[in-house]
Amino acid sequence: MSNKEQQLIIVMDREFGSGARRIADLLGVQLQIPVFEKNILQKLGVSHHDDVQDLYYEDNGTSWSVGKKRSKINGEKHEEDNLMEADLAAKEFGMIHRLASAGESFIIIGHCAEEVLRDFDCVVSVFVTADDAFKLERVMQEDESLTVEQAMTKMKRHNWKRQNYHDSYSENKWGYSTNYDLCIASDKLGLAKSAIFILEYLELRFLPQVSYHLNKPKENHHALATLEENVLESEEKIRHQFEQLQHEAMQEEKKE
Repeated sequence: MSNKEQQLIIVMDREFGSGARRIADLLGVQLQIPVFEKNILQKLGVSHHDDVQDLYYEDNGTSWSVGKKRSKINGEKHEEDNLMEADLAAKEFGMIHRLASAGESFIIIGHCAEEVLRDFDCVVSVFVTADDAFKLERVMQEDESLTVEQAMTKMKRHNWKRQNYHDSYSENKWGYSTNYDLCIASDKLGLAKSAIFILEYLELRFLPQVSYHLNKPKENHHALATLEENVLESEEKIRHQFEQLQHEAMQEEKKE
């Protein structure tokens, strides 16, 4: 099986606090593929915020078209800031596209990836949402100093930033169900079962690729070992239930 034949890419976008990163990590463990979010910058040589300006002046052109970007210049933002932001976005989009073009399998969170990679057949796009109570609990667990009001404000601010960034570079709207293959409310199933749900959808669409990645010799993932065990246990139960439902459906068809 060549890289292209086994290639599998999961594109995820999410509301703040919905647990999408944890879901992505669970899938990454199961499929043994890397998860990119902010760490995509490291592939561009950006390890610190100050490195962004050096990257901006690295060359005179961009590696990806950002002509669809709407102007955000206003009294609080200078034109050069917008150019630097657009150039950095272009370099990120170019890096994502090059990884996909090289036949790499990976999970990418954010970065308008469902649009950047829309011409690749091996891509599944997912949007993760959840109700406010679920998200608030997770945000406040992450930062115990926050009050409910502060956590809600933080959620709204981060979601606004994500929507604004996405819609500035993409023809499609952030969070609109028609732009994604799957939209999942993570509070309904929980994070582990949400990961399993996505995995089963992947199996239905890309069984050879998923089988290849699931059956690779397991690498050592110390940090996520417990999560992996939880997913495997939940997956076994859910698949057993699924098989029972299939069997019952077949029996009903025979009766008819």
